[in-house]
Amino acid sequence: MAAALELIPMMFYSQISKKISSLQLLSISAIFFSVKMLTMALAPNAGWLVASNAMQICAYALYAISSIYFTNQAVRPHNRVMAQELQVGAGEAGFMIGSLTGGIVLDHSSIRVLLWIGVVVTIAGSAVMLSAISLFRKNRAAMSN
Repeated sequence: MAAALELIPMMFYSQISKKISSLQLLSISAIFFSVKMLTMALAPNAGWLVASNAMQICAYALYAISSIYFTNQAVRPHNRVMAQELQVGAGEAGFMIGSLTGGIVLDHSSIRVLLWIGVVVTIAGSAVMLSAISLFRKNRAAMSN
C-alpha cells in the first residue's frame, strides 16, 4: 500500500514543484513523518495502523523526490553525484541502524514500546531537518545580499 501511495507524488512532482519549492516540500515531509509515527503509536487497532500508512504519501514519498531536487538545486554541478551518493548512503545507514535497533527493542520489549521510541526519534529527526532547512534558507539569503 505504501509503495503504491508513494508513486502518486512522484508522478506529479514536476507539476507540484512549480507551485511549492523543494524546501517547502521537505518541510511538509518532515512534519508528516512525525504525524504518521504519532498516529501509528496511538492507533487503537490494526485498521488505524493501515490508515496511518496513507500519510506515507506526504512523508517518505515527498522526501524521496524533494531531496533529489533539492540536492540538484543546492549543490554545484560537479559535486551533485557525490552529494546524492552521500544522501543515499546516509539513508541506507539509517535503514540498517533502525532495523537493527528495532529488532533489539522487539526482542526485549513490545511493539508499543518500539512505536513510542519511533515517535521520539522521528520527532527529533524532523526537528533536525526543519532546523537545517531554516539554516539553509538563512545562509542562502545572506549569500544573495
